Amino acid sequence: MPATMDPSIAPDARSTPSLKINKEMVPMTGQPDDRAIVEALLAQHQVTPSPAEVTEFVRRYAGNRKLVESLASMPGVRYEEPAVLFDPRAV
Repeated sequence: MPATMDPSIAPDARSTPSLKINKEMVPMTGQPDDRAIVEALLAQHQVTPSPAEVTEFVRRYAGNRKLVESLASMPGVRYEEPAVLFDPRAV
């Protein structure tokens, strides 16, 4: 199973304990803001975009996160088999 489809991996960076978030960017709520999450994800994957690109990622992060969360919330959908299986052996 590819790592991206592993159900044990948290889909939301807010609940990923291995993500190194700059503590100075965590507001009084104790939850990191979108900028802190985006910057931590970029740093974790050693991606160094320009400041303008980071700003654009931050602007789009909340909407993208909601779309990804909606994938897991579809009733009746099973993710053990992400696609139709094809058996290449002759029948």
